[in-house]
Amino acid sequence: MEPNSSDQSKHKHSKHSGVLAMVWDHPAKINLSMREQDEHIELLLRRHWITMLPLLVILLAGLLLPFIISLLGVDLFVLTGLGSSSVHFQVVVLVVWYMLVLGFGFVCFLNWFFNVYIVTDKHLIDVDYWGLFFHRISDCRLEQVQDTSHDVQGMWEILFNYGDVFVQTASELSNIDFISVSEPEFVHQRISDLVSQALEHDSGRHHN
Repeated sequence: MEPNSSDQSKHKHSKHSGVLAMVWDHPAKINLSMREQDEHIELLLRRHWITMLPLLVILLAGLLLPFIISLLGVDLFVLTGLGSSSVHFQVVVLVVWYMLVLGFGFVCFLNWFFNVYIVTDKHLIDVDYWGLFFHRISDCRLEQVQDTSHDVQGMWEILFNYGDVFVQTASELSNIDFISVSEPEFVHQRISDLVSQALEHDSGRHHN
């Protein structure tokens, strides 16, 4: 008996693992509170790291800004009307600045880390986080999926192999779109295989 395409994909992509993975195949240590008793997580997906590049540039600029200002010989305390401040006050301002910059970077990392797409053998789940305290979870059953497709456009997407996977659901449900995920063709095929299996299982259950 030949392995199906889902099994072949699993073997081919088994190297993707770990809590920071963009495509985590069969994550074993993830607990999903809304998961059914016999439900298994097939994929955990995050946005490709390249989508964080603009924020990383901003973070790096924020870290280097005090050094650049120092090299230019600009006294911000004089320019802002604070006059010639003590060294201790300048150190405090510098520490506060770095805390704000690093705090911004930490929040951006948490948003990337916790905004995930989860594919199980029964559901598609989209977890969206804003800041530290707000989140929204959207999901649909695989039997409710009507069509799937993926889209890769532009030089960066082709170069780094990431793109969007679109999932069209029943009309009364919101579509679930996996935005800027790594290996979109693999993800698209995996979802299609799981949807086909779910429909076959559901059809067989109704016939019985």
